Formats: sequence, C-alpha cells, structure tokens
Amino acid sequence: MLPLMIEAALRSLAVGVIAGLGLLAFRVRNVRLERAVWTTVLGAALLMPALMKWPVLRVPSLQMKSPAVLPLQTQTPIHIIQTAPKSDDGPRQQFGSQYDWQALATFVYLVGAGLLFARLLFGLYRAERIRRKATPVMESWTRGANVRVSSVLRMPVTIGSTILLPEDFDTWDTERLRAVIAHEQSHVLNGDSLVLFLASLHRAIFWMSPLSWWLQRRLTDLAEAISDEVALRDAPDRPSYAELLIDLARRRERVLSGLAMARPGTISRRVERILSGSRVSLSFAWQHRVLLLVCAIPVVVLAAGCSFMQSPVLAQPLPVMPLSLAVTAQETPTPPVSPGTPTIAPVPPAAPSAPGVAPVPPSGPLPPARPARNWWWSSSSDREPYVIVSGDSLTMSGSSEDAERARRFRNGTSGDYIWFVRDGTPYMISDPKVVQRAKDLFKPQERLGHLQEELGKQQAALGEQQARLAGLQAQVKVHAPSSETLDRLEQELQQLRAKVKASNGELSQNELSELQSRIADLQSAFGEAQSVAGEKQAALGEQQSKLGEEQSRLGEQQSRLGEEQSRLGEEASKKMQALLDESIHSGAAHRVQ
Repeated sequence: MLPLMIEAALRSLAVGVIAGLGLLAFRVRNVRLERAVWTTVLGAALLMPALMKWPVLRVPSLQMKSPAVLPLQTQTPIHIIQTAPKSDDGPRQQFGSQYDWQALATFVYLVGAGLLFARLLFGLYRAERIRRKATPVMESWTRGANVRVSSVLRMPVTIGSTILLPEDFDTWDTERLRAVIAHEQSHVLNGDSLVLFLASLHRAIFWMSPLSWWLQRRLTDLAEAISDEVALRDAPDRPSYAELLIDLARRRERVLSGLAMARPGTISRRVERILSGSRVSLSFAWQHRVLLLVCAIPVVVLAAGCSFMQSPVLAQPLPVMPLSLAVTAQETPTPPVSPGTPTIAPVPPAAPSAPGVAPVPPSGPLPPARPARNWWWSSSSDREPYVIVSGDSLTMSGSSEDAERARRFRNGTSGDYIWFVRDGTPYMISDPKVVQRAKDLFKPQERLGHLQEELGKQQAALGEQQARLAGLQAQVKVHAPSSETLDRLEQELQQLRAKVKASNGELSQNELSELQSRIADLQSAFGEAQSVAGEKQAALGEQQSKLGEEQSRLGEQQSRLGEEQSRLGEEASKKMQALLDESIHSGAAHRVQ
C-alpha cells in the first residue's frame, strides 16, 4: 500500500509542478482560472492511485552498461510448507532491514493519516451539529440564500450551502450585512466547501507530500480572494471592508470544517490586497474552460499512465542463479526447545558456476511473515538439493518436494540428519558430528541475525517517537494578535476611511505612504503570530531530523550486516557442498530410497 501511495504522490507532484509552470509561463492573473487549474490538480491527485492502474504509455529504459539477465528459474513452483514453530525461548532469526524499514514506514504513514482523518471527521461532525441547531432566517436581505443564526459562532461561517451568522448580526448596519451575505454566498455558489473538504481529504491521504499542504492553503486563498472581490461590490469602500475583516478576525472563531469569513492565517494577505487597490479578475469564459480541459487531459494521462520497462542490451545470458526463499506457517504448538538448540540461519544464493560473474540479486523483497521463521531454503535447477533437518527447523537448497522427501525419515531417525541428492541418488547422513559440522557452517549468520533483530527493535522505537512528533506538529496553532493591537489598527483604518471620504476617494502621496505603513504594521502583527508557530514547528522538525539521522545510521548498519550475511552465506554454501562430497567418500553418507 505505502509504495503505491508514494508513487501516486510523486506523480501528483509532477502534475502540480507542470500546472504551476504553465501558470507562470502564461502569466495568468485570472483568479477563477487559477482556482480551476488547482482544483483540476486536486482531482487528478485524488484519482491518481486508480488512474495508475491503466498504463497507456510504456517508456523503454535502456541500460547500456549491464548484460542481459535472464529470469530466475526454479525446479518447481514454491509452495508453503507447514511446520510447528519453535518455542519463544529459542533464538529467532531476524529478516533483512528492508522488511523492517517497510513496516516502520507504513506504521508512521498510518499514524499520520489516522490523526488527520480523525481531525477531519471531528470537524465535519462539529460543523453539522452547529448547522442543525442554528435558527433559519427568512428576510429579504438573505437574497434567497439558506441563512441561519447560531448562538455558538462569533463570526459568519459557510458550511456546505448554509450561511451561519452570529447572534449579534442584528447590530450590524445594512452595508456590513450586505457585504457579509455577498461574501458567504459567493462561497456557496463556487462550491468552496466541497473543494476545501476534498483538499483536506487529499492532505490526510497524502500528508507526506508537500503538494497536499500547499494545495489546501492555495485553494483557501483563492476562494477568499474571489469572495472578497464579490463582497467589495456591496461594501461602501475598501477601507470599510478591511475594517469589517479586522473586526471579525478579533473574534477568533475556530471552526474545524467550514469557511470562516476572517481566518487569522489569511487576514493579513487579504487586507493588504484590499487596501492596495488591486482588483482581481473574475471573468472565466467558456473558452477558458475548454482550454483548461484540453491542456489538463494529456498532462494527467501521461503522468498517471506512463510506465517504465527495462530494455537491456543484448548480451550473453548469465547462468541461472539460485533464488533464496523463506516461508513458514504455523500448524500445532510443540514443547519448548532447549536453549542449546541452535536456530538454523538462512541459506543464501549459491555461488554461480561461471567464474568472475557476480550473483544475481533477488528480484524484490519477500512478503513479511510471522516471527517464528525456522524454515529456509533456496531453489535452483543447476544444483542438486540438500536438507538439514534439526528438530522442527530446516536449512535446505531445493524445492518443496525435496523438503517433503527429507521429512519422511524423521520418524525413523532419533536425532538430526542431512538428506541430499548426488547424481540423482538420494543420501542421508545421521552421524551427529557431521550434522553438527553442517549446522556450524551457518552459526556466523545466526549471530548476525541477532544483531539485525536488535537493530530492528531500535528502529521500531524510533518510529514510535517520529509518530508522536508528527502528532505534535499537527497540533501547532497560529494565534492571532491581541485585541489591543486589532483595536488600534481598526481606529487608524477608520481615520483613513474618513480621509478618503473627505477627499472624494483621492489620496495624496503622503496619505498613501501612511496607508502602506499601516498595512506593514498589520502584516507585522500577524507575522509575529505565525513566527511563534513557525518556531514551534522548527523545534519539532529539528527533533524529527535527529531521529531521521539515527534511523539512517541504523539503516546503514543493517545494510552492512546484510552484505556480510550474503558473503557468509556464499562461503557456507561452498563448504556445505564440499562436506557432502567428503561424507560420500568417507562412508558417513548412505543411500536411501
């Protein structure tokens, strides 16, 4: 699941980068067009995991420096063999670091997604509860909109298609009320609640992608810019509308799901845009829609449906190499095994028959299994099989049928034994000394397995710490400036408003400079609040970085241990073949049927 999510996030990020470059290249200033572009990117990102299942273009990937590698061959298809697991008192074999990393990464992803999903669902529940308890308003100034009054809210909020007003709305003058209704009704007509809900859903699913966080903020800014421009048509002038936003921001409403009219995180940018006098283009003709559709379809199709296939240069095929596999399944419990009984280490791929040729690596990670892994084998068509039977554990090179043939002699043999085939003839070794020599060949790998197990535990503990830090980062809030600061800025804006009216809407250069100075003060006030939240995020991010460095260090150790396991396994396999040949010549091995 996690690899699919990561690939979908990367493909979506590519679509977002292409969309952003297109907006910059064409110098798009139309807010509605930009909103449509990013909404299209959002839809493509949400559908990306499904779109990836229908590849439409295969891009060849040539590898000029490596010879062609033929698929691995096995004697027979590998089947799951059931065996009773060892007691927990015995040592356990640890798997490669790749399994640990995948499990750890999946755990961290699920924790982060779970926190964001819980926050989203709680917000929907709270918003719907507020909406249901609100009282409907039937007045002419509602303009046919679904307007309700809530005693819980302190500022106007849009939830779905419903506009919620605070109880003190009747103290507002007509101009302010008209501007508020125009602003909120614009959110309803544009479907902003649905778009931002999908953006929150996208962030919860793909929270590891920076696109998900940026896209939600950008869509929120564009929605507010469009609604502000619509509301300015009913406002007496720009300073009075800015005064309205500051007054509402002072109330500090917190709605987890819904569009509050004056969110602290966006108020400074909105007031700056309003007071600067810059107008927002809202025209969005059908030609724009057709152009957007024509440009979006090929980009999304290529990003989602493009797949890479390997096209190697023709060369002499390498000899078939053994494929190391490990399977286990629980059948029935058995009595505890004594502490002295060793756990058999995995049999690595056998060395290739051609000199100077490196072994072929496995094609991909094996699926994780239960901790009690005490059956290991490699299967190959160019080497005759052998099976070391030690209690309920097997170390073998061969097929599942070879394992069953070796198990037939367990009832007639008192101790451990080795079953193998030479030149088509089956042999068995029951000499305890020879069997012990065979088991000793894999003891170095057993010790490395214990080290890998300890590293895996440390990685799991670090993963839990990273998950807790992710939860703390999601809870960092931006606090709005104090009421005194907002009151002072509101008074100054009222004075500027009076000057604008007295001068019939014309401002001198000094007055314009004073206006820009007040805007800078407002930005500084809200910037300070955001800086505090940023410092908290930075502190948590620094801790995450330290944990990430520690995870990287442990991963490097796991990688070195894995390389050592491969080297020791190759040596053990060669020595095992020599031991079997020696047993035949010395008479320690006898033929069986």
